[in-house]
Amino acid sequence: MNLEEILKIFKNNINWYKIRERGNNKILAINFKHETCLKEILKRISESFVKKSERIISRISCGEIIDLDIKSFEIIEGFFIEYYDYEKQETCFIRIYKIKDIKTNKIYTNLYIDLIKNSAWW
Repeated sequence: MNLEEILKIFKNNINWYKIRERGNNKILAINFKHETCLKEILKRISESFVKKSERIISRISCGEIIDLDIKSFEIIEGFFIEYYDYEKQETCFIRIYKIKDIKTNKIYTNLYIDLIKNSAWW
């Protein structure tokens, strides 16, 4: 999966993003400008999946984000996708969340992708 290409797909609706790389691992985090439809994000990301792969897609109906033992966000809804590219031997974990900041009550739509090249699964 090419994270730079994913970034280009959403370039007109990004509030902020970051890409980091360490060893065989690469991450992409996107915060969208507007409250974007989660199914539309999932559909657009799915277009980059190859046929020789495995995909496990789970829908999230609620949850919370706890950082350093402090609850900071409520997950309103989301998707969690495990993606295994057989040809590239890559593993990818994708999270699409609509979250609410419990301090400000602001709602955000975020996308997080963890890409692991040469994963131990292979």
